[in-house]
Amino acid sequence: MAGGRMDGAGRAVEASSEFSELVQIVEATGSTNDDVLGLAAEDAPEGTAVCAKRQTTGRGRRGHSWVSPPGGLYITVLLRPRTDECVSSGLPAVTALAVLETLGGLGAEGLCLKWPNDLVLKKADGSLAKLGGILVESRQESGGAWHAAAGIGLNLVRPAQEKIVPSRVHDGMAKPLPAAYLEDAFADEVPDLLEEGFGALAISLDASIVSASRVWARKASPETGPLAPIRERFERKLAYIGDDVFAIDPAGMLLAEGRFSGIDSWGRAQIALGDGSVRIFLPEEASLRPCH
Repeated sequence: MAGGRMDGAGRAVEASSEFSELVQIVEATGSTNDDVLGLAAEDAPEGTAVCAKRQTTGRGRRGHSWVSPPGGLYITVLLRPRTDECVSSGLPAVTALAVLETLGGLGAEGLCLKWPNDLVLKKADGSLAKLGGILVESRQESGGAWHAAAGIGLNLVRPAQEKIVPSRVHDGMAKPLPAAYLEDAFADEVPDLLEEGFGALAISLDASIVSASRVWARKASPETGPLAPIRERFERKLAYIGDDVFAIDPAGMLLAEGRFSGIDSWGRAQIALGDGSVRIFLPEEASLRPCH
C-alpha cells in the first residue's frame, strides 16, 4: 500500500481509539452474532463487538450456512439505534456502505454491492466475485427500545490449506458467485490484514458502522422508508443497475426477467419488464442474476 494511504488508515484507527476497548478479538467462536446478542442481553454498550478469525457455526441470510475458513474476518457490532424498529430493515444497507467506505479508505478498489447484502469485487472482465456478506439481527427490549447485531464476514486472504468452494456457499443461488479476497482489491502493496492490521481493521469497521448507524437513525422514519436517507448512495454501489437480470426465488424458480432499475425506499428491488410494468421484490423473495 502507498505510504499516504497507510498513514490515513493509521489516523482513522487513532480517531476510533474510543472503540478499541469495545472490540473483543478471538481466534475462533461459534457465531459472532450469537456472542454479541448474548452481550446485548447483559446491557453491553453500543459499539461492543466480537471479531473472530474463524467461525464454526456461522450463518447467513435466510438461515443459510456461512462458510468461515481461516483467512477471513468475522465481526459483529452491537447497535442501539434511537429510532423506530420498523425501519430496522435499513441497517444491512447502512452496514454495507460503512464497510465499503472503510475498505476504500485502505485503498481497496473495485468493491461494490450485490442486492441485497453481498459484498462483491468487480473483476477486470466485469464479472463479480463474492468478498463477503452481511447479516443483521434485531431484538426488542422493554420500554420500546431495541438493539441489533450487525454481522459481517469478509474473505481477507486465500487460506493455505482450505479454500471456499462456491457449491458449499448456500446463498440461495443455483450457481453461487466464486469467492473473492480482499488482498486482490489493492493495486499497490497489500496492507497487513492478518497480524496487527487485523485488529486495526476490526476497530475501524466497528467505529465506521456505529457512526453510520447513528447518522442514519437520526434521519430514518417509517413515513419516508428505512433506506430513504441513503438510497442514492446505496444505488451507486449496486451491481447490475441498468442491466437485464433474472429474479430468482429461493427454490431456484424464475420470477421475472427485466431491467434492474433500482430500489425503493424500503430496499425492494425494482425490475422493469418488457411490457412497461414494474415488479418489486423484497430481499427474502428473490436473488438477482445477470441475463448475459
